[in-house]
Amino acid sequence: MGGIFGCVDFGDRRLDVDAQVAVRRAMHHWGPAGLAEMHDAPAWIGRCRSLDSPESASDRTPLACCGGTVHLTADARLDNREELCAALDIAPSEQPVTADTAIIARAYEQWGAACVERLCGDWSFAAWDRQRRRLFLARDQHGMTSLYYFHDGSRFAFASDKRALLPLLRRPPTLDEDYVAEILIVWPAGHADKTPYREIRRLCPAHVLDADDSSARLRLYWSLDHVPDVRLGSHEDYAEAALEILRRATASRLRSDRPTAISLSGGLDSAAVAAVAAPILADRGESLTAFTSVPLYAVAPGRGLSGDEFRQAGLTAGRFHNIEHVAVRAEQFSPVRGVREMLRTHGEPGIAPANQFWLNAINHAARDRRVGRLFSGQHGNGTISWAGLPGLASVAAQLRLGDPRRAGGEVLGIIRRWVAPVLSRPRASGSREASPWRAYSAINPDLSARLRIGQRLAEADDAARTPRGRRGREERLRYIRPGVDMSGCRRAHVGAAFGFVAADPTRDVRLIELIQGMPDWVFRGEFDRHLARAMTARLLPTEVRLQTAGGQQAADLLERLRQHTDEQHELLAAISASPLARALIDVPYVESVHREVVSTARNDQVLLRQAQSVLMSGLAVGAFVRACDHAAARGEVELSL
Repeated sequence: MGGIFGCVDFGDRRLDVDAQVAVRRAMHHWGPAGLAEMHDAPAWIGRCRSLDSPESASDRTPLACCGGTVHLTADARLDNREELCAALDIAPSEQPVTADTAIIARAYEQWGAACVERLCGDWSFAAWDRQRRRLFLARDQHGMTSLYYFHDGSRFAFASDKRALLPLLRRPPTLDEDYVAEILIVWPAGHADKTPYREIRRLCPAHVLDADDSSARLRLYWSLDHVPDVRLGSHEDYAEAALEILRRATASRLRSDRPTAISLSGGLDSAAVAAVAAPILADRGESLTAFTSVPLYAVAPGRGLSGDEFRQAGLTAGRFHNIEHVAVRAEQFSPVRGVREMLRTHGEPGIAPANQFWLNAINHAARDRRVGRLFSGQHGNGTISWAGLPGLASVAAQLRLGDPRRAGGEVLGIIRRWVAPVLSRPRASGSREASPWRAYSAINPDLSARLRIGQRLAEADDAARTPRGRRGREERLRYIRPGVDMSGCRRAHVGAAFGFVAADPTRDVRLIELIQGMPDWVFRGEFDRHLARAMTARLLPTEVRLQTAGGQQAADLLERLRQHTDEQHELLAAISASPLARALIDVPYVESVHREVVSTARNDQVLLRQAQSVLMSGLAVGAFVRACDHAAARGEVELSL
């Protein structure tokens, strides 16, 4: 995958040379195979090329279509190439040398804006219609691409990386407090199209945008609201249908002439992807490298959790002769270094900064091995391994198995899911005592009150409540977040930064649609996540397939923090010296958690959760906000992270 960028000045003013140079510099790492551009006043569009599939060598975008009246640039990996080639009358002899981007151009020429409903995969594109003076942007339904834009008077600009847009702004950007607050309280569905900057917006998945000299209009073209019911005969039929699509989704993401790797945990999602990918690669005489994060220090995980998943992941790897299992200990990555690399990779803070040290270690290991594809099963919680809603049938199943402890857990799940919401309602207040996020968030209470965070969360909770008969589907949507999910965008940034394509077959749109149409009972059997367990019945070792313990890949975070206290002291001092950071973050609270971590030998789950959420999120957001503060003081648009 590569990246795209461009700018149209509807006032017919040519973009100055210095701004173009700055955009190219910001986009350079998106295109290791070079940058290509097209100037068609008042438009300037470009493409960062990456040779990551057999067909990409013939990529010539930006290119002209529609009789030369439209210039199009695209970044794409299509999953339904054969179907599209047949519909577009592309001869079989031409298909091996027809790039995915060229197929998109043909599709746009044939069907216009409606072509987005026919494309399947990871893709984004921009089309400049010179006759109609119209710019059209589009992004895949739920894939791993990113696209940002801003509309500043007569100027409209877009890019795969938000940092490429900063040099085009007429003034330093304004920090979006809403975005910062939503990051601090871990509200991913809240920010959707927001970025840290008010002037720059993210084009969400499943959206298109039309821009001309008077306006910019957004439209959602795909949703899961009206997915038809899927009715098959048995659990086995549902499992086989899902497994077949997972195989197709995995195979379509294996089009690479470079080595393939996977981030493999001890859980079901990544294990299922590995179990499907390994035989496909074996048929080609290729291997799969499996990276598993392991703790550097001794850990005492909480009840029902595993702090070291290497043995469990090894059971999956050992099942296939062509999987090389590699332990990643992240010796060179302190928690603060992980945060700094996150900011450099994404240009913004994100959720779960406590995981960045081991995630970055895996990314570096993949780059060192010149991996072309790095697979994961990150999205599986909302698709193949969704746990299902607790109910009386699952209680009865656990009692039949003679496991009263798990039966009791199911009863508690029923109470939390069905009874507790009726008995209590969240209070709309920004005070510390009434803020449910207080235990895990470093947000400044004054900011929380000013932005009415409590009331907005309560309103969002009310809006999410649906009729009882639809609750299973609606609960799955809370994981999938169609039309607003930003995780695919973040994975695209990782791929660009480390030189590989991030791939996750569990977020394939065909798989999502199939599973969203399934009845709720498919996901609950003797164990939760019944669908994933049934899908992998002939693929995974029984111990892996039926395990119920969860993983905790940042389990040794407390000890890692204690081994690198100087870095935290230095960063906390810098954050405390920033007036803007203090206005957004409860710095004393963050400092108190830091003191508790480094001055005690506690390794309990309560302190670990505080370190993960309060301390690490405070450091990540604080480091970013401090950089914004310094840039604003100097009148600059680019941050020093």
